[in-house]
Amino acid sequence: MSTMWRNASGCSPSTSPTHALQLYQAAVREVRRHFTDALNGRREMELAVEWSQADRGGRDGGGDRVDGRAGPELRTPRCRPDESGRRCGGSEVTMNGATSAGRSDHLHDATRGRGTNMRRWTVCIAICCLLTPAAGFAQRGGWQAADSLSFARAGPGAAVVDGRAYVIGGAQLVRPLASVEEYSPERGTWTARAPLPTPRAGLGVCASGGQIYAIGGYDAQAWSAQAEVYDPRLDRWQELAPLPMARGWLGAAVAFGRIYAVGGKHNRFTFASVEQYSPATGKWSRVADMPEPRAGFGICVARGRIYVVGGGVMEDNDPPRIVATLFEYDPLTDVWSERAPLPTPRWFLTAVSVGGRIFALGGREGVLPIGSDAVTEYDPLTDTWTERAAMPDARHGLAAAAIGSRVYAIGGGGANSVLNVVSEYDTGLTALDVRVAGKASIRWASIKESAANVLPRGERAR
Repeated sequence: MSTMWRNASGCSPSTSPTHALQLYQAAVREVRRHFTDALNGRREMELAVEWSQADRGGRDGGGDRVDGRAGPELRTPRCRPDESGRRCGGSEVTMNGATSAGRSDHLHDATRGRGTNMRRWTVCIAICCLLTPAAGFAQRGGWQAADSLSFARAGPGAAVVDGRAYVIGGAQLVRPLASVEEYSPERGTWTARAPLPTPRAGLGVCASGGQIYAIGGYDAQAWSAQAEVYDPRLDRWQELAPLPMARGWLGAAVAFGRIYAVGGKHNRFTFASVEQYSPATGKWSRVADMPEPRAGFGICVARGRIYVVGGGVMEDNDPPRIVATLFEYDPLTDVWSERAPLPTPRWFLTAVSVGGRIFALGGREGVLPIGSDAVTEYDPLTDTWTERAAMPDARHGLAAAAIGSRVYAIGGGGANSVLNVVSEYDTGLTALDVRVAGKASIRWASIKESAANVLPRGERAR
């Protein structure tokens, strides 16, 4: 894919006629929708007048009686054309003998003016879209630059707490970092916070209960089993029980208050093992392994399930095998399943969830450290992938964070250097999409968890 910079709308500076036509058609569809709503509103107003007239007639003694009270007779309104040939626009609308010609004329004039304005808006917006294709509806699904990190880094982790993103660790070439930076979308700036107790890269990072967990990775000497928790309110780190097995380029995710350490690698070996950490007991326990070993994959949680996207497999001295597989884990049943694969195999990518959708960003498509600018969106409900606007910079070993409906691609490795670049992506999802998806996943998970407690042994809610 091209690495050419795209503006905030996701369009290149020169837009093709085909793209302009698509924008025009989108504008027309959008305005027609509003125009249809206006016409429906007009009809609702007319019916309201008819029922009001009928209701008054009922109170005068006509019509059916409901619960002892006079009500309108359920009869289809009769429309008579007037001298101008209009039907029901300026004609008398009668029900139970009531006449509403004056009200209907008033409604016709008001809604006719509204329809005229809508048609004018259709033409204006269509012209604007043709002349300025970077504006209007094209703003959805685009990239723009955000404030850069203080330290360039590859292989960091990222998490979001209280609407702020935290990027943790990483490495500058071969030197692991302890640096932690906090991003405020309101100010649009990064701020240094308390550093990691142990500098690491390739670590797993996730957030739960207002705290951030940093797990595994590799330091300057060896692969790490270190696990720590960070409290953003106190700006303080605390050491936790270490992983049962030291490893890096693993994934970390949270589901139902439990922290999961997934896969990873140690030297030339890749793991399928998964451990679960309980903050209540402070202990790690083994859960079901992935179907295959994985390292350098993207990981996120959507609709109460954990997704492992892409990655690579390294065995002994064999060349790495890069995969496109997508694994889904149900924490309530402790079962892994395979879903639709990525369009192309990638590893050292990142993944993030917004509104129940999964966005897979960047990575490598081969063995050489050449980054990708690919962005693909996965819908768990339809089990399909869709290609989205490419990142401005091709990179691998990056982190990602989602705040509201926006995704931030953070740092990573470029063609010949480590980057401090941060790019902001508008997913096009509304705040309502994000809230509804979150609530739906929580409610369905609660139902399944309750069912798991009452179903006969060996059966599970699906």
